[in-house]
Amino acid sequence: DSASQRPCGRCCDWPVRQTSFLRNALARGPNRGSGFTDFAKVEQPQSSVQSPALRFHATFLMTLRAIGLLSTLVALCSGLLLPPVLRGPKLIRVDAEGRRLPPWVKGGIPLHVEEVQLPKGAGASFSPALRDVEITREAKALVLQPRNARDVKAAVVFMHGFSQQPENYMETLSCLAASGMKIVAPTVWIFDMFSPFVTVETARTPNLFKKLQTAIVIDGLRSIEMLERQKFAGPISLAGHSMGGAGTCVRRKL
Repeated sequence: DSASQRPCGRCCDWPVRQTSFLRNALARGPNRGSGFTDFAKVEQPQSSVQSPALRFHATFLMTLRAIGLLSTLVALCSGLLLPPVLRGPKLIRVDAEGRRLPPWVKGGIPLHVEEVQLPKGAGASFSPALRDVEITREAKALVLQPRNARDVKAAVVFMHGFSQQPENYMETLSCLAASGMKIVAPTVWIFDMFSPFVTVETARTPNLFKKLQTAIVIDGLRSIEMLERQKFAGPISLAGHSMGGAGTCVRRKL
C-alpha cells in the first residue's frame, strides 16, 4: 500500500531536511553569513574569557606575592644596614611554668624584661683564645630577671638554635627567671654569616655555618663578660639549644 510507505513528516524526512541545510550553507560560502565559518564561531566555547571571580583571584594572588617580596627586601636591607634596635624595659607577669599572664589577671610572678647591648673590645678581655681578635660587631641580648634584684640567685647565659631568636624560647626562659635566675640570651641573626664580623677561623674559605656558630659562641663570651662587669656574684651557667647547645661545649675549651 502506497499510503503505508509514505514518510510521516516528523522523523522520516530528517535526512532530507539535513541535506537541504548543508546544501544551502555550501551555496552561501564561508564569507556570506550563516556558513560553516560563522557556525563554527558561534558553537566554539570561548575558553579565553575569564569570569570576574577568576580575574579577582589571580589579581589577589599577585598582590600577595608582591607584598611578600617587598617585606622580604625591607627586612634584608634593614638587617644589613641598620644597627640593632633595643627595646626598652618592661614588666610582665608569668605563672610558675613561665606562661605569660594577661594584664587583667592578678597575681603571678613579676619579671623585668629588656634588651641590652653586648660589650665590644679586645678579644683577650673575653677569652685568652681571642687575644688576636678585635670584637667590633654590634650585638644585643634579651635579659629576664625577677623584678626584685635581691631574689636573683644565679645567672644563665642561653644561646639559641640555628635560625631562631630568644623570643622563641620565651616560656622556657620565663620559667627559669621566675625560679630566681637572671637570663641573658644573646641574639645572633642568620645574616651574621654573610656580614663582616669577627671570626676565629684560619681557613681561607670559611664555611658560612661555621661563621654563624663562631658568632653565637663569641656572643656567649660577651654575655658572660657583661655579667662579670656588672659584678654579678652568683654562679653563671651556660645553656643552649641545637647550634647554641653545641656552643656551650666549645665554650669549655675557650
